[in-house]
Amino acid sequence: MVANHHTDVLVVGGGPAGSSTAIRLARAGVSVMLVDQARFPREKACAEYCSPGVVDSLDELGALPRIYNRDHRTLTGMQLVAGEHHLPLNFGNYRPSGNSALGVKRSILDQELLELAADSGVDVHEGVRMTSPIMDGNQVTGAEIRQGSNRSTVSADIVVAADGLNSTLARTLNLDRRQLWPRRLGLVARFTNLPADVEYGQMHIGEGIYCGLTPVTETEVNVSLVVPLGTKTHDETTGEFFDRMIRTLPGIDYLLGDAMRISNVRGVGPLGKKVRKPSGPGYLLVGDASGFFDPMTGEGVHRALTGGKIASRAVQRALSRDDRRPIGYRRARSQSFQTKQRACEVIQMIVSTPPLLDYVLKRVPEREQVLTTLNGLLGDYEPARYAFRPRFLWNLLRP
Repeated sequence: MVANHHTDVLVVGGGPAGSSTAIRLARAGVSVMLVDQARFPREKACAEYCSPGVVDSLDELGALPRIYNRDHRTLTGMQLVAGEHHLPLNFGNYRPSGNSALGVKRSILDQELLELAADSGVDVHEGVRMTSPIMDGNQVTGAEIRQGSNRSTVSADIVVAADGLNSTLARTLNLDRRQLWPRRLGLVARFTNLPADVEYGQMHIGEGIYCGLTPVTETEVNVSLVVPLGTKTHDETTGEFFDRMIRTLPGIDYLLGDAMRISNVRGVGPLGKKVRKPSGPGYLLVGDASGFFDPMTGEGVHRALTGGKIASRAVQRALSRDDRRPIGYRRARSQSFQTKQRACEVIQMIVSTPPLLDYVLKRVPEREQVLTTLNGLLGDYEPARYAFRPRFLWNLLRP
């Protein structure tokens, strides 16, 4: 059990956002404790697709060799499918010297990052849950934690909340805001015995739903389904609903054939969150705890790892201040994420408008400059601002 303790930084949450933040801080000489209520390896509802930009970030952290030594699949790219239209994005054709996309189970990814954190000097504690922040006026000065029936406190100069959609710190400080659009539920499961090998990650778009398929080993694929909240009827189980809905998409039905589902269906929702502010005296939020937008383009892990890099810099600056405010954190996040989120909103608008989606997908394959920009945008290795250049928008939408 963690005894009453002091640390420079307490990180709550051992996913990619929390582990990457902790790794960078520990390597900078900061005393870091990380707690997570789960014990690893653990499963998590996730598409398990890593874009080339994610792979670059893992490489930068030194985590990539660890992951390559575990079960994974290197992917040629991403294929978008809507009705009769197929748009393959082959990242290697546009980025021959860069990393490829990757399919890897979150149980493996999260465990390897957490072990790297421990090897980097982070004091890691699994099975420990934060129950509430400790406050001194409006400043967070630590956390009350619990392991089983045992309770204790950790005082910290900064608390980093990386504990996901239902963050304890965000909820306690009333930081969460309701997101009105889109309101969707994500469901995931793994299948085996596909009739043919799949080299691309897949995204199949139907009316009001979309479904991704990511190979994660030589024999297993992750199937992730996103539907509007409230779609499931009361007279079917989650598994029955999932199996029924994925078969409504002809491309997924064909690819799966007689494949067998080998896992329970895991879910997360709503797929989107806003916060009033991502930081304050003695604390900051990172990863899903800090807000996210329906990650249709698969940038969730990329945002977590990039957020960890931004957060670690903000924490180091805050540690030098008496009020422990992460000054500049909100601005840095906006500079890194705001344009990409706007691009995701535009993609969601196109996907939600079948005539517009049909119009775009008919024309994109013949327009090389558009393909180049889309590869960089969806591969997370080029700035999202490229998608708002007038020439790109004209080439995307012109007759």
